[in-house]
Formats: sequence, C-alpha cells, structure tokens
Amino acid sequence: MQDLDLRHLRVICTIADSGSLSKAAVTLGISQPALTAMLRRIEQRVGGVLFARGTHGVQPTDLGQFVLGGARAVLAEMDSLAEGTAQRLRDTSRIRVIGYSGPLLMAFAQLFGNPEVLAEDSTSAICQKVIEGYDFGLTIRFGSFAAPIPKALHAKQIIDEPAYIGLSVSDPLANSPQVLLTDLADSDWIVPPVLDDGEHLALFRVCAEAGFTPRVKNQSPGSGMIREMVAAGGVALFQPLARRDDPRIIIRPLRDNPLRVQRHLVWRSGTPRAAEAYTAAVNAYLELLSALPADARADVQAGIRLGDDPASA
Repeated sequence: MQDLDLRHLRVICTIADSGSLSKAAVTLGISQPALTAMLRRIEQRVGGVLFARGTHGVQPTDLGQFVLGGARAVLAEMDSLAEGTAQRLRDTSRIRVIGYSGPLLMAFAQLFGNPEVLAEDSTSAICQKVIEGYDFGLTIRFGSFAAPIPKALHAKQIIDEPAYIGLSVSDPLANSPQVLLTDLADSDWIVPPVLDDGEHLALFRVCAEAGFTPRVKNQSPGSGMIREMVAAGGVALFQPLARRDDPRIIIRPLRDNPLRVQRHLVWRSGTPRAAEAYTAAVNAYLELLSALPADARADVQAGIRLGDDPASA
C-alpha cells in the first residue's frame, strides 16, 4: 500500500460519517466529481475498494472498516498533538474566538471582553481551529444538513431560529407580513457559495417539499453583494437579526418556519470560562434582538428557541 497522508485519512472518515459522496463533498467544500476522483486515487493507493456504492449512499467494505479504524486513531492522535502544541505556543493571556461572520460574533466579542476574533464561515474550519487552539467557536448549522461538530469538542446551543427571506421593496410579496415559500417558486434566488453549514441542501430540500426547485440566479460570497442583488429584484435567505436599515430591502419571516438554523458555542475540554462565554453568547443575541424594530422583534421572538436543546442540534 502506498503512503496515505492525513488529508486522505480525513476524506475517508468524512465519507464514512456522511454516508454519501454528495454530503461528504459539501462538508469538504469540493465538488462531488472531484471527491469521486479523489476516492478512486485513495483506493488505488490502498489497493482495494473502501466503500460499496448503493442507491442509498455508501457503506464501508470490510477493507474500508479496517482502514477507517486506523484512520480515526491516527487523526485523533494528530488532533491531540496539534492541540497540545498550540496550547504551548500561543499567548494564553488573550482569549481567541472564531465564528461565523455576522452581528452575533462581534456582539459576543464586545460582551466577552474584546478577545482576538477571526471570522470564518465554514463549520468544519471553525471546529478545527478550536481543536488546534482557539478558545471558543461560534457555528451556524442548518440542522442535520450541516457538517457534524466533532466529538472532541463540547457544544452548547445558543439559539434555534427560523431563516428569513429578503425581498426588494418593489416585490409584491414585500407587503405581506409573512411569505409563503411556494410564492417564491418563480423568484430569482441569490445564494452564498456552497459551504458545510448545510444551507444549500436545506434550501433545496424544503423547496422540493414545496413542489419546486429554486431558480438560482447568482452566488455571492458577501452579504453586501447579496443585498445589492436582492435590492435589484432577487430573493435570499437572511438571518432574523439582520440589520433593517436598508430602505431598498424588506426582511420577512417565512410562514410556518420551514427552514431553521442553530447556532452553537463550541470549546475543548478544560477551556476556562466556558460557562461565562456561553452566557455572553446568549446575552449578545438578546441585545441584538432588543435593537430590532418592535414589529420585527415580535416576529423573531415568536419563532426562536433560546438555549440549549440537543434534540435540534
């Protein structure tokens, strides 16, 4: 068997954990054809088939189970080594926080004593940085469609909130207090790049259940550009706490909350001030909520579930 590197081992574990190549590709941030080709090269190096393909996904073969067990052991040792090394090298007097970019990250930082902050929109990348030495991570996850939080980390849910829809003020639906998902079947959707938070998979699933496929007009990596495209007539998912000071855009709840998002605080075992950090995260959300206009605040309060709820994680 030719040598496998750590990247190959992580790919094998991700495929096994995801149960399908399509879900694993989203988690890894690559296309499914690229992942299929990578798996083929890994199997060539190993000298045998690692996963049996079927109509319901993939399952490890006997050889795959053997390689998978070794891969998990090696990765656990490397993660432990990375964590220990990072703890010894970094300045422990400064708390470091990494999280999904957005208002909650900065509000949390202000309440938690202005730690060093890094914005990152990949759930897996956030968790990996915490494993490697960051003190706390703030993730955003669209339920089971998102990459799992590693078992090496503690995770506590801050909020379970509905996804909202952003519309141009000129859109006829902007006059409705709530928007029915089926009314967006003919809209031009603006979506962010495919990430491992599960947004794309969740959006396409609920739209399929509503009887249509969203017509994606553009992908944009930045919230500013998404706002520009929505103002020009597109529609996009927004956070309930999104700022409401853009007169060109109306942000409305989706009727019956078909899409829900969970935000978690993650940390390593033994990290000091974890309870304080969690309280700061919850209070940061509440402060942002209180800053919304009264009608918007009432809508959000009606749909959120504040606090830890493992069943919705």
